[in-house]
Amino acid sequence: MDDLIRTAVEKNDPVLLICNLRERWASYQPIVSEIKKLSERHAVDWIQEEGVVRVLLGKRGTVICTLSVPKTYPQEGSVSLVSVHGGYGDDNTMDVDEPAAEKKSLQQWVDYLEEKYAKS
Repeated sequence: MDDLIRTAVEKNDPVLLICNLRERWASYQPIVSEIKKLSERHAVDWIQEEGVVRVLLGKRGTVICTLSVPKTYPQEGSVSLVSVHGGYGDDNTMDVDEPAAEKKSLQQWVDYLEEKYAKS
């Protein structure tokens, strides 16, 4: 938002600010909706500045999955798995067999990881 405000102030153009805010909201609304839906079933932490989403999974919520979400998602790009930690009280990195190289949405990744670590 700071970039939009800075540009509007430099150009002294409040109408530009409103238009840019609408565009930004339209681009973020899909991922906000997806994260909100995920948060109904899981603890979810979206760190927008870093472009990552962390989700707690497993029977006891001890598996921490970190997913990379491009700034252009979902319009362009796909989500990828960064790391999986925890489970059974360990802080060690867990092995994950990534699904085929097909593009995965955030929901598809969480569904896959939830099934994989359901008993952890």
